[in-house]
Amino acid sequence: MKYEWKRNSLGDSPAAEIAKEIEALSKKNHNKVSPKQIVKMAKNKSSALHTCFIWDDKKAAGKYREDQARYILRNIIIVCDDDDDERIVTRAFVSIQEDDSSYYTTIKNVGNSDDLYGQLLSQAYEDLEAFREKYKKLKELKTLLDSIDGFFDK
Repeated sequence: MKYEWKRNSLGDSPAAEIAKEIEALSKKNHNKVSPKQIVKMAKNKSSALHTCFIWDDKKAAGKYREDQARYILRNIIIVCDDDDDERIVTRAFVSIQEDDSSYYTTIKNVGNSDDLYGQLLSQAYEDLEAFREKYKKLKELKTLLDSIDGFFDK
């Protein structure tokens, strides 16, 4: 088995070193690991995990607030009733990836822009592929995953 970073690496340590430490921590805790345990382990400067975290509390607080802002943006929804009194729910804000950065915009802006619509559709395909990869070992989802495979084969 080979460990790699899914996207950009976090910190200076290779994914394999990080995974090894987390697996050891998990084994020590009856095959369970929590983010709180990982942070505690990472406080040790000799840990491969140490470089994955911001240890300056002022900077870390700012980053945490940015995460909270992302949470807010992901959790505001628009609720509409259609002509059949069916409730339609959609996210009010969506993340748009541009080059090496991302930003949020309203779903209305996406609907009014071919470029933004294309970018969101591209992200949807990537999310679908990630879903397929994450759950490909679950036999209960075989029918669904086969239909996703058929979608990508088109």
